[in-house]
Amino acid sequence: MSSAWVYVFDLDFTLIQMSSAFFVVDRLFEKGLLTKEDVELFKRVSKIDWWDFFFPMAHTSTLYGLLNNIYVKDVEKIIASNFSKIQFNPKMLALVLKANSELNDVLLLSSTDYYIAKIIAHHIGISKIIANKCEVVNGKYTSNITQSCSGLDKFFLFRKYILANSFSKNKILYYTDSYLDFILKPLVQKIFLVH
Repeated sequence: MSSAWVYVFDLDFTLIQMSSAFFVVDRLFEKGLLTKEDVELFKRVSKIDWWDFFFPMAHTSTLYGLLNNIYVKDVEKIIASNFSKIQFNPKMLALVLKANSELNDVLLLSSTDYYIAKIIAHHIGISKIIANKCEVVNGKYTSNITQSCSGLDKFFLFRKYILANSFSKNKILYYTDSYLDFILKPLVQKIFLVH
């Protein structure tokens, strides 16, 4: 068992002060890879708050439907070329940098797309990521979800990660913007609600 702390961060509205999916959808629209109707559909589905509780994959399924047949590399390039437009939470970013400098474990645990999360996390020094994944064929997104990191699935993926790494609950701190993530409370010492 490691003596280091484990800092776990949600991405959207925690590490960054925006929705990573909205950010990518808007950039894909600007590049002509999505239509105005695609963007409106995504925003309409995403505004229904209670869906997060009853249908946690509705937002993700819609995102993957829009990303279907778009190259992962194109999404990564769009994020990298627009990285300065991502609004980071300065307190959370400072905490990530401090945790890394003290050689603690830092994990991104998010219901966003793995590849979107990966490119953002890479730029701020986070290499461990648990997120939603979809099948990628010939470098392109499909709409086939292969790993859900929403709702109870998030709990079980995180629990599996903790057990595989022999982490102690007493050494895990979790930062999130969502009350829905309090489902993780049995797995961590403390959850910090970030606004």
